[in-house]
Amino acid sequence: MSKSTQRTLAVAAAAALLAWFTLRTSSWLASYDTVAAAVADSWQTVASNGMLVVMLSDAFLLFLLIFFWLARDARSRGWVGLRRWLWIAAVMFLGCPALLIYLAFRPEKINHARS
Repeated sequence: MSKSTQRTLAVAAAAALLAWFTLRTSSWLASYDTVAAAVADSWQTVASNGMLVVMLSDAFLLFLLIFFWLARDARSRGWVGLRRWLWIAAVMFLGCPALLIYLAFRPEKINHARS
């Protein structure tokens, strides 16, 4: 599969995920009077269900692993400073869709010659 096809598929998957996340979030918020009520109800649900706590804990740990991998990977590809931190922020706020875009458009690794 060509790099162009891979990029196109990654962008399409990211767009579909972002659309799905936005639709479901909007639907969830619409079922409550306020955002505060939605968050409070969700917190109560999570706090009363041990399996949800396990799942969210696992997701948080996975996010930390991705955070450190992304920071290291971006640096190894020459994306340093603001550019690297913007990608990290995008993944923090947008999740998997941003990570798919990063994977599609990251440059090749920089080869450092050793003397």
